[in-house]
Amino acid sequence: MLGTATALPFPDNQFDVVWSVFVLEHVPNPEQALREMRRVVKPNGYIFLQPAWYVVTWLADGYNVRPYSDFTLKGKTIKASIPLRKSLAFRGTYLIPIRFLRLLDFWMAGSPSTLRYRRLTPNYEKYWGPDSDALNSIDPYEAYLWFASRGDECLNWSGPLPSLFRHGHLDKLVIQVKKR
Repeated sequence: MLGTATALPFPDNQFDVVWSVFVLEHVPNPEQALREMRRVVKPNGYIFLQPAWYVVTWLADGYNVRPYSDFTLKGKTIKASIPLRKSLAFRGTYLIPIRFLRLLDFWMAGSPSTLRYRRLTPNYEKYWGPDSDALNSIDPYEAYLWFASRGDECLNWSGPLPSLFRHGHLDKLVIQVKKR
């Protein structure tokens, strides 16, 4: 039986639990993969997600592991900016407002949301490190809202407002799927 994350070769409502660990960031259409997971899990079943959230753009070119001498002035600037860009304070200045706007959209929409993610340019030629070949960067809050907008329950996050401030690239989502 052959299949992909976006076309699972299983009937609807087949499994009690579906999990994906360090895969979703490599799937060309992560929203379709989430739809497939929901489709094959039984009502009140569980989905466990732990992709590499927040895959950063500089991994594909190895900015974090290569010496400054490998780069032009632009590349050296990118490499020098990495510690600042990785800082919690820097990330919070843009992440919290974006999440708040997504939360407002979630509250006002009344219908299932679209998974928002950033498309990356993967590097399949040179392995610089983990996720240098990733296709997507996904905020776990976006995945949380995607499931919540479908009536599912996230068992390990405390709700949309407190979760706004969660940060961590290893966050897991444990979802109980509430199909009708």
